[in-house]
Amino acid sequence: MTVKLTINIPDDLRRRARARAILERKTLTEVIRVRLEEYAAGLDTAEDLSAARELSALAEAGQVSQLMIEHYGPRPEGWAAQAVREFREEWGG
Repeated sequence: MTVKLTINIPDDLRRRARARAILERKTLTEVIRVRLEEYAAGLDTAEDLSAARELSALAEAGQVSQLMIEHYGPRPEGWAAQAVREFREEWGG
């Protein structure tokens, strides 16, 4: 299943990225998908994915700030689950 994603980026960045994608005979969608896969590579276990969803839900509910999520950044396997445990310990969730 695929979903449509809308992002806001500077026009100059879009033009440069599109030009490079054309030179590499790729679509911009392909380039973005590959980069997102690389970025999300640390979340490959069921526990991490579940924890990441929980952090996202907490952020949407205003219970945890985006700043806290960004604090944890890309980490090795298990980082998201550890972040949730630390949040629960600190905030009693």
